[in-house]
Amino acid sequence: MDFARAKLFFQFQIRNSRRDFFCKFYSRAIVWENRIVFLEKLFFRPHLAENEKIVFIAHRHFICILPQSVKFIVFGVLIPFFLGALLPPFFWVAVIWAVLVWLQFLAEIADWFFDVWLITNISVINIEWRGIFARNSSRIEFADIEEVAYEIKSLIGIILKFGDCFLRCAGTEVVLKNAANPKKIELKIQAARSEFLDSKKKNDSDQIHDALVNLLKDQLQS
Repeated sequence: MDFARAKLFFQFQIRNSRRDFFCKFYSRAIVWENRIVFLEKLFFRPHLAENEKIVFIAHRHFICILPQSVKFIVFGVLIPFFLGALLPPFFWVAVIWAVLVWLQFLAEIADWFFDVWLITNISVINIEWRGIFARNSSRIEFADIEEVAYEIKSLIGIILKFGDCFLRCAGTEVVLKNAANPKKIELKIQAARSEFLDSKKKNDSDQIHDALVNLLKDQLQS
C-alpha cells in the first residue's frame, strides 16, 4: 500500500515538473517572439507613412538560407578550425578566412531578413534588399489589389509550409518567392484589405451624408 502511494506521489511530481517545464519554455518563447517582432517593427519603421501601422511581416522561409548556412559551417567554422589547429603557421590566414566567410554569411542573413512584404493597415509594402546601401521599396495600395494568391510547388513545401505569394493589380504581378506560411500571408492581406475598404466606404458615406446635410441646410436658409 505504501509502495503504491509512493508511486502515485512520484508520478504526480513528475507530471507537475513536466508541466512547469513546458509552461516556462512556452512563456520564454513568447517573450523572445515579442522581442523579435519589436525589433522587426523598429527596423522597418522608416518605410511607414504617418499613422501607418504594421499588421504582419511576411518573410521568406528559412530554407532559403539553408545552403548558405551549410557553407558557413563548413567554410567558416570547420575548415578554419582544422587549418589553424593542424597548421599553426597558417593560423592568421585561417582567422582572416573565417572573418570573410562570417561577413558574407551576415550579408546573406540581411538579404533574407530585409526582403519582406510589410502588411500594414493601409497597404502592402514590398521591400527588396540589394546591399547595405541599396534598397528598393514599392507600395501596393489595397484599392489597387485585384487578387491575392499563393502556390506551393513541392512536397517539401507542403511539409515545411512555404511557397510563392502573388499580388496581382492593374496588369502587374508582385511575387514573394519561397514565403514562409503563404496561406497565413494571404489571409492577413485579405483581412487587412477588407477592414481598410470597409472603413473607407464608411468614411466616404459619412462625408456624402455630411455634404448633403450641409447642402440642405444652405437651401433651407436661402
